Amino acid sequence: VDLKTSERREVSAIEPGFAIAARTRLLREDVSPQAVEGALADPAALRRRLSSADPARWLVRIHSEEARFECLADRSWRVDMDTREQCVLRKVENNEVIAQCDIGPMPALESGTQLTLEGFQADIHRALADSLQQFVLAEEKRTAEGLRLLRCVVDGLIEDVPIQWVYCHLSDDSGRRMLLVFTMGGNVTDRFAGSDEQITSSFRFLS
Repeated sequence: VDLKTSERREVSAIEPGFAIAARTRLLREDVSPQAVEGALADPAALRRRLSSADPARWLVRIHSEEARFECLADRSWRVDMDTREQCVLRKVENNEVIAQCDIGPMPALESGTQLTLEGFQADIHRALADSLQQFVLAEEKRTAEGLRLLRCVVDGLIEDVPIQWVYCHLSDDSGRRMLLVFTMGGNVTDRFAGSDEQITSSFRFLS
C-alpha cells in the first residue's frame, strides 16, 4: 500500500495552523507458521502482559532546560511556554483547554529551613485575596522523588465564575523550591481528576 495524504489546519486557541503532505507505505512480509502459532498459543498470557504493562508508557516526560526541572504527565498535557522564570502547561482534551499549570522557581531558603503549611496557606490567601472562598484541602507529604510537597486545593470566584486552584510547593533539603499552580473552571474538576498528583510525584529538580 502506498498512500499520499495532505492536510491543512487553521489556527486554533491552542495550536498554530499548519499544512502538511505525508506519504505512508505499508510493506508485507511472510512469517513462518511457527511464529504465528507461538504468538497465539497463550492469548491469556498476552492479555496479562498488556494489562500489567508499565503505566509510565502512557505518560509524557516534560523536561525544562530553562526552569531546570522534569516530570511525568499524562498525554493530555502540553508545554505552552518555557522560560527561566515560568513554564506553562495546558491540559487539552478534544481541542478544549481543561486546566493550566504555571510552574516557576521561588527564592531558595537557607539549608535546613522549610516553609510551613500554615505559612503556605497564608501566602495563598494574600495572593487570591477576595477571590478565595475556602480551602478544600491542605496537606503535606513526601513525593516519590523525596521532595517535600505542600498541597492546597482552593475554591474561589473570579467575576462570579467558579474557579478551583491547586497550589503545590515543592522543595528539597538544600532549599531549592518550585511553585506549581493549577487553575481550572469549577465545572471541570472531575475531568482534571487529580492530574497534579502525577506531575508532583514524579517532579525532580535538574542539577
